[in-house]
Amino acid sequence: MKKRTVLFLALLFVIYQPFPAQAQDTATDFRDILRHVYEHNPHLQAARAELRAVHELYPQALSGWRPSLNLESSLYATDIENSNFGRADGTTTKDVTLSLDQPLFRGGRTFAETKKANSLIRAGYAVMLQAEQGVFFDTIRVIADVVRDRTLLSLRQNNERLMVEELDVVRARLEGGELTKTDEKQAETRLARSISEKTVAQANLESSIARFEETVGYLPPDNLSLPDLIFNFTGTQQEMIELAEQDNPEVQAARHISFAADHEIDAVFRELMPQILAFASYNKQYDPQPGIIDDSQAETIGIRASLPLYQGGHTRSRVREAKSTANQRAIEVEKTMRRIRQQVIRDLNSLRAARTEISSRSTEVEAAEFAQEGVRAEAQLGERTVLDILDADQELLDAKAALISVKRDEVIHHYALATNLGILLPEKMGMTGVAYNPGDHYRAVSNRFFSMNSDVD
Repeated sequence: MKKRTVLFLALLFVIYQPFPAQAQDTATDFRDILRHVYEHNPHLQAARAELRAVHELYPQALSGWRPSLNLESSLYATDIENSNFGRADGTTTKDVTLSLDQPLFRGGRTFAETKKANSLIRAGYAVMLQAEQGVFFDTIRVIADVVRDRTLLSLRQNNERLMVEELDVVRARLEGGELTKTDEKQAETRLARSISEKTVAQANLESSIARFEETVGYLPPDNLSLPDLIFNFTGTQQEMIELAEQDNPEVQAARHISFAADHEIDAVFRELMPQILAFASYNKQYDPQPGIIDDSQAETIGIRASLPLYQGGHTRSRVREAKSTANQRAIEVEKTMRRIRQQVIRDLNSLRAARTEISSRSTEVEAAEFAQEGVRAEAQLGERTVLDILDADQELLDAKAALISVKRDEVIHHYALATNLGILLPEKMGMTGVAYNPGDHYRAVSNRFFSMNSDVD
């Protein structure tokens, strides 16, 4: 009996020896990953290309102020009978016309179209910011998921190792007659459970790494830690709601789209106003009909005014359509603001709950560690069984798993709130020198008269 007791205590000593400390590389700053994503993520690149396309609405609107110049040439033959000049046939006329049209007054339509274009460009910029925030949040989430799942896998692997060694202890004591077959089956059950949990943890980690690679690209998910909580939310709930209503890119986009719809009503209505156009043309003909002279030329200059009276109701129908669309866009602004308000309240409450839970889970881990040490000490005195020890170990592992999960949730709710407030942007996160500035491209395309080059600056 004394020999078996010595063997049992020796196995316990082996099982519960702490792991040697492993050297850890310095954790990668999550903002370095965000910089990489900001420069290389295809979703952001597509959003910037979309904004550059929206910029072209402005020069298109400005074209209403500018002249149009056309060159027309024709070649035709005419057979004239019973003419005062006799019969003329077989003569081919060559005709060239150069015409210039300059709008002088379009009923205010160009003003309205320019305002509409600017509103849509502002909406496009807000959509790009929304895409930036979305990609940033997705990146932070996949980083937090990888860290959580990697920690959980480590805990499950440690639990499996303990179960294997405990099963060896039980079988050794079974051979010595101290335990029964029932004890062995209980240990085998615990081992099977630990293997299953480890397999699930491994699958979850691989899925998180796959999502990381999808979002981040080919940057390896090594040396990751949970992202720091860099924002200080000190305002009241109502102050945060007001900030979101002002700065949230989704709200800004909806608001500017609504403005554009209002300008569209004005632009269509202006089609019913008087239109004044200056025109000039130069026409040159060779072998003009009926063929009595070799060539002719004509120069024309004048002003043309027109007043649309009735177009079958088409224009007035479009005015009604624009009014209904504007009403829809105004309703969508209110709809978006309500949703953002709800999301701010949800994220704020979830963040507060996560912080409270972290405090409770930390206390739970401390208590479980104290209990584990106490059960081990009592087991060495013969007052606790091996399964009591493993129950204490399992409680500690579960407490640690719950703690890392809720810490991950705190990070997610923190940055979800920042996203809805409209502050999850490079300049707000201390990432200087990386923010994409579309202003240069906007100014460049505004002054292009002839170029068809689509640059990517």
